[in-house]
Amino acid sequence: ESAGSAPKAPSWDSWSSATDSSNGELPPGFLYKVKAVHEYTSTDNDELELNIGDIVLVLAFENPDEQDDGWLLGLKESHWMQKKDISAKGVFPENFTQKV
Repeated sequence: ESAGSAPKAPSWDSWSSATDSSNGELPPGFLYKVKAVHEYTSTDNDELELNIGDIVLVLAFENPDEQDDGWLLGLKESHWMQKKDISAKGVFPENFTQKV
């Protein structure tokens, strides 16, 4: 590796060290986990419905311009563990959750 090269994007290996889940697999763009502390009923098909106690894997927005203040993009951990399917991601209000 030459010292002057541009920084590499994080590899999959570095993602797995950021989790304590047993299988170590996380969706691309994973940032951190939050837990729902209030119920949230989605009003749009790109929103994530929350039930109290849901653990959500917060993901980075592909286009930061799409992020509205106070909203996060995420995927329910239970859904990810079962299906490894990132298409079920949605946005949700940050203030309905707390970081875990």
